Amino acid sequence: MNKNSNVMRKTPFLKSAAAGAAAVLALAMPLAPASQAASSGMSAAAAGQSVDDAALTTKVKAALLMDAKTKSTAIHVETQQGVVTLTGQVRDLSARREAVHVVQGVSGVSRVDDQLVLDSNAGVSASEKVAHAADKAGDAVADSLITAKVKAALLAAPDLKSMRINVSTRQGVVVLAGLLPSQKQFDEAVNTAGHIDGVKAVNTQALTVGKS
Repeated sequence: MNKNSNVMRKTPFLKSAAAGAAAVLALAMPLAPASQAASSGMSAAAAGQSVDDAALTTKVKAALLMDAKTKSTAIHVETQQGVVTLTGQVRDLSARREAVHVVQGVSGVSRVDDQLVLDSNAGVSASEKVAHAADKAGDAVADSLITAKVKAALLAAPDLKSMRINVSTRQGVVVLAGLLPSQKQFDEAVNTAGHIDGVKAVNTQALTVGKS
């Protein structure tokens, strides 16, 4: 009788425990779909923001390409939650300010993070760089030729041939330096240099009159 009695006492307890476990499972099951739905909603929002940022980046790039001051510059554009970051090179401060101004005018841009750096060669093609280098080399040759002509002309002038006048040329501007004994010789030196073909101007800041 004692054994049967123990079995009878345990049976209601087991039934109660089972019922409790079932209730816990029943309460937990509705939570899983809700959690998944929330996660899906967050993913959809993130995807939507990513699409918006990509579209904004495209609009900003198009605006920069359409602007005369920024169309040839090497500007990289990135967008995150409406904040546009500009990196790369621009030729001068004017182009930098213009780039920021253009981007600020694009609808949807909340802020511009300007990380642009200045580079005078930004946007210059390889062929343009070669042409520029050739021009500089040509200018150097032309300046050397002008210097030689001016020296020869000064040596040929009777009142100047014994004078020590230093001559240099930069981009067609002749610089005369030295000490001359009279204003007449000063004027003659300037006049002689100024009449040489290719001379744009004569700089006499280092040319003085007086006794040595």
